[in-house]
Amino acid sequence: MSKYDKLLNKYWQLNIAEKIIFVNIILFVLPLVVFVFFYLFKIPKINLYYYFELLPKISDLLFRPWSLITYGFIHASIGHLFWNMILFYYFSTLFLNLFKGDYLIALFCLGIIAGGGYLFLVTLFFLYLVVLILLW
Repeated sequence: MSKYDKLLNKYWQLNIAEKIIFVNIILFVLPLVVFVFFYLFKIPKINLYYYFELLPKISDLLFRPWSLITYGFIHASIGHLFWNMILFYYFSTLFLNLFKGDYLIALFCLGIIAGGGYLFLVTLFFLYLVVLILLW
């Protein structure tokens, strides 16, 4: 059995919460590796995060609808990733004691979408509030 097969076997033994944590870690490290690759080969810097982050403008969402999901996998720093995954691990452990793993995936995805929707609602509210104050 090769090391790759052992690693793959370990991955399939993880529960769904640990798989989500693993995916988050991989998606945190992957852009860093790409940035190092760009630096080593003197490729001009581009902001890869721009294509995946959720910006609080409706026009950006219309041209990048996938950002409503992908922003949930972007973390600003190792501390941000660490604390999000620690809290997610403890929450998911309690959740999986009561419900199936499919419900955790649904809750995770709905939480990301609801958080993005909340961002737009808060942005629109404060924009409306600023316009009212300026017009008063």
